[in-house]
Amino acid sequence: MDPIIVTLAAGATYLLKGITDEVIKDAYQGVKDALAGRLSNIDNIEDDPFDDDYCRAADKELKKKKLDIDPLVLQSTKILNDKLKERPANQLTAAGININQIIAHSDVIIKRLESVGPIVVSQVNSTTGKVDIEGVSTGKVGEKN
Repeated sequence: MDPIIVTLAAGATYLLKGITDEVIKDAYQGVKDALAGRLSNIDNIEDDPFDDDYCRAADKELKKKKLDIDPLVLQSTKILNDKLKERPANQLTAAGININQIIAHSDVIIKRLESVGPIVVSQVNSTTGKVDIEGVSTGKVGEKN
């Protein structure tokens, strides 16, 4: 999945959970503005950011229209991603984690994921190495379940 779609879905999830602030809202709007009229699936992702079909369709459209190399889209996505990284971990984990469609040519290692919201890991493949997933927990962040 293109990082632009992942960041867009993360921003939509953050807003959907009602844990937003003006900085995230403005950065998210910047990505939407950069994609407005050029990516038809924005509303679908905003309504259901965990829907794989919506994200895959947006990913395909993004690449087909070469929006994944558009400077304005890349810049606005970087701003949103940076703003999301600045948020406290408990705010981000409340939104949940969705890891989907990883295809690697080496090992894939996913460790120590914590979330108050749902954690979805699907379609993780390694063509020449191993896939190792461990330490995934939901509930209150920082506490053992």
